Amino acid sequence: MHSQKISEGAETPQNPISSNGQYLTTNEVAKLFDVSNKTIQRWVAKYSIPFTFNSDRGNRKVFSRSALNSFSHSHPKVVSRAKSFSLISQKERDQLMARISNLLIAGKTKAKVIRTLSDESSRSPESIRTILQETGLESVDEQAQACRLKEASCWNLTHIPTDEFTKNGAEKRIISPTPENPSVRRTKAPAGLPPYLASLYDTPLLSKEQEQHLFRRLHYLLFRACKHIPEDRSTISKDEFEKAKHFMDLATIDEQLIIESNLRLPVSIAKKYVEVGEMFDLVSDYNISLMRAVRRFDYSRGNKFSTYARNAINNNSAREYGKRMRQQDHFRTGQDEHLDPAVSEDKSETALLKEQLENEDQVKGALSCLEKRERMIIIKRYGLKKGAEPMTLKEVGVELGVTKERIRQIQIRAETKMRDALCKNDSAHPASKLMAL
Repeated sequence: MHSQKISEGAETPQNPISSNGQYLTTNEVAKLFDVSNKTIQRWVAKYSIPFTFNSDRGNRKVFSRSALNSFSHSHPKVVSRAKSFSLISQKERDQLMARISNLLIAGKTKAKVIRTLSDESSRSPESIRTILQETGLESVDEQAQACRLKEASCWNLTHIPTDEFTKNGAEKRIISPTPENPSVRRTKAPAGLPPYLASLYDTPLLSKEQEQHLFRRLHYLLFRACKHIPEDRSTISKDEFEKAKHFMDLATIDEQLIIESNLRLPVSIAKKYVEVGEMFDLVSDYNISLMRAVRRFDYSRGNKFSTYARNAINNNSAREYGKRMRQQDHFRTGQDEHLDPAVSEDKSETALLKEQLENEDQVKGALSCLEKRERMIIIKRYGLKKGAEPMTLKEVGVELGVTKERIRQIQIRAETKMRDALCKNDSAHPASKLMAL
């Protein structure tokens, strides 16, 4: 490549500077070579281009044309390569950003986008990479990875492993159909229960054999899922995610069946302490304890889950009661007996109204973590809209134009999202009001 001599006369195509002087400022040299000021400064430091300070030009650093010609002749490849680093106009930048977006949507990787645009625009890969970073856009693969990470980060992998899981033939032996219960019978719901609590008695109880089988399979599936999930979940690959998700989906179905088969237990405990019309909040709290107990129950000891769950509910209830009492003691002034009864009643009503509004906010917060269809099904199944009655699976299915089995599957998925969040945090969760069913 032949270098071009810098004209010392009037402006030419190789010399766009409108100056007849023998010296050029840094800005003028940058325009002359079509590069940035930073590039000129780097050349000065690396190649020792001579310069001086000119008082007529504001005592700024200036370069003689002869010195620039000498540099251009000595380093033609440097000058030529530097043009690919020249300043990008806003119009060109916008065009490159639009092209980047289109290529990413088409499924190109970032590396492919950089190579393609570098060839098309004659810009350096570094320049294209910088613009790509400015867009904040991700490739299709990166978007998929972000979705996988989001879902995997919500998985609750709590389980109790046993030596049985590592024995030969464990998968074939454990992941098998649930045995039938020849003595299965439906228990009649206690009189006076609201429809949404009475419907819990439609699900038959599990036999001891069924319960052991389901718990063994649940914890084994979670055990297998853990084998495909790296310690740092952000590095999970597509193959690892798909394998882990397969086991997690199966585990979710078993866990939901165990919970549904035991939901009448919290009702039977709650009705000993409160009237039927006041059971909802208490049953909601008890259900949370029941759900947590599923992952902590060691089936290998041969005990019945109902016994373990009843103890878990009673223990958690006692802890919550003690916590409430301590909170009341903290705010007690010792002067309650001197309060005006009428004022006290007004304050009680105000407090109740505030609590009700807070609960409504909690319900909204819980629903916000669900997808649109999941949220719609939860609202209809639980009758969460004001004045609405809970709907059956069949009724919701007819309204949405799908089978009741599909509605059940979506409901399980939605409840699992809320339950996983609860299991990650032992404190009270905004979704507790929804988990009573």
